[in-house]
Formats: sequence, structure tokens, C-alpha cells
Amino acid sequence: MNDDHSRISLFRLAPEPEGSEKLALRYASHLSELLNTDTGLPESIRGTSSRRDETPEHFLSYVSEWCKAKHALNFAVLLDGEIAIGNMSLSHIDIEAKTARTGCFFSSRHEGVGYAAYAFAKLIETARNLGIKSVSGDIPDIALVESSIWEECGAEIEVSEREVRAGII
Repeated sequence: MNDDHSRISLFRLAPEPEGSEKLALRYASHLSELLNTDTGLPESIRGTSSRRDETPEHFLSYVSEWCKAKHALNFAVLLDGEIAIGNMSLSHIDIEAKTARTGCFFSSRHEGVGYAAYAFAKLIETARNLGIKSVSGDIPDIALVESSIWEECGAEIEVSEREVRAGII
């Protein structure tokens, strides 16, 4: 990873925003705009055309409730601390078992330049700080499951047909 990693940061949106509600709404606005307009996102992320347009308020409400139900943390992935270019989560956090799951989506405009890897490294560091030793994710649902990204973060990888599991000790 090169110096571009300093351009990427995570801002916790839910279950409670790490900053002001106004700032959380600003980043939720960027993310809801992606969900509404980025045709490069998988249909499973964008939803169907019959779904009403995503609003920042609904997005924040949804991820907050989702985090409470899934024992999760949800983050906006920020570029230069200004614009949300993606969303990542640690879910199903089990402190006793030291495990969690992860998922994400990124603007198709920002794919392929390493930002997902930098964000993932920051998410893994957050998991380590929580005492998590293993993070997993379903292959079809995660854009950054290439084992090289996980390995760059110091993870030992186990890949099955449907899941990537990373030991992050």
C-alpha cells in the first residue's frame, strides 16, 4: 500500500454516529446518492427499481436499526475526510468468541485504485482493537474479498466456496 492510504478514513455512522448528527447526515447523503444512482453497484446492494429513492434519513435509520439487530458497527468510508465513497460494517460481533463478519459497498467510480484495501485495513484495525481474532465474509456480498487484500492487512486466509475467513491476530 502506498501513501494514498492516508486519504482514506472511516466515520462510524451507526449504531450511534461518532460525530455530529449533521455530519452523519452529510455522509449518509453521499451514500444514499450512490445507492440511487451508481448503476455499477450490484443489484443486491442497490435494491430494485420499484424501491423508493433512498434518503439520508432513511439510510441512517436503517443502518442504526440493522446494527442493533446484528450487533454491528457501520462506517462511511471517506476520501480525504470529505466525501463518502463507500460503506463498511463489522457485524455479528461476538466478543466472547472473538469473531465478526464484514460487508461493504464502494462507489464504482472509486473501485480498482486501492481505496477498498486501505479501508479494509482500517476496519481490521478496528476489529483488532475490539479483541476480534477472526473476521469472515460471504464472497458474493463483498467486493474486496481477494485474498491479497486480506493478506496485506496481516490476515491468515481460509477460502471456502462461499466464504472468506481471516485470522487477524
